[in-house]
Amino acid sequence: MLAFGIVSLAGLLIDFLCLVLAGSAISSEIVAGRWTLLRLTTLSSKSIVSAKHASVRLRYWPWLHVLAGMRCGVVVLLALWNLDTLRYSSALDVFLIIGLFILAAVPYVIEPFWRTQAMTSVGLFFSALNRSTALTVLTAVFGLFALWLVQAVIVGSVLFIELRAWISLYDNLPEVRSMWPTFIFTSLLIISFWLLNYGFYDQLERRSRRRILRRLAMSDV
Repeated sequence: MLAFGIVSLAGLLIDFLCLVLAGSAISSEIVAGRWTLLRLTTLSSKSIVSAKHASVRLRYWPWLHVLAGMRCGVVVLLALWNLDTLRYSSALDVFLIIGLFILAAVPYVIEPFWRTQAMTSVGLFFSALNRSTALTVLTAVFGLFALWLVQAVIVGSVLFIELRAWISLYDNLPEVRSMWPTFIFTSLLIISFWLLNYGFYDQLERRSRRRILRRLAMSDV
């Protein structure tokens, strides 16, 4: 649990790092008058924003790999911690448990890459919204907490509905209490959890990029 807490804290720090680095990516160009020069080139605003996004990601990319490595360590520790329990299970049970473990562990390791991509776009949006870097970071931090809350409500609500449906089936249909139905439901629960998170980050990134371009077009900088 301690290792999981440390890794979770590291993930939050990476989120804040994304916002801080992206917070001045556009606003500093506008304040310095360089954005006008960029728009005089043949590059579109969309291409410039994509380049800014990539340059910000390059700055925290090494730390992202460190975080992924830390998550791999948590996965290994968790596997070793539960290794003894598999000795008393049948071969089929061991196979199914390992399958569920891999199904949950792989997205857990690569999830920071999805999340930071979206958080960078959020930081760029606030950078286009404000001219002050300090105000941009402050606004983005409050926005980040709001996003975490929205994500928790959406994902939690869907998983709660699925879990309640399974409990109802488990109580009323004895035939679903065997290993295979439990394995199938647990797999669906894990897949739903990661698909919801991925979909949330994907939509967050897409909407942030559209709002960046709209904001820049409206400000006519």
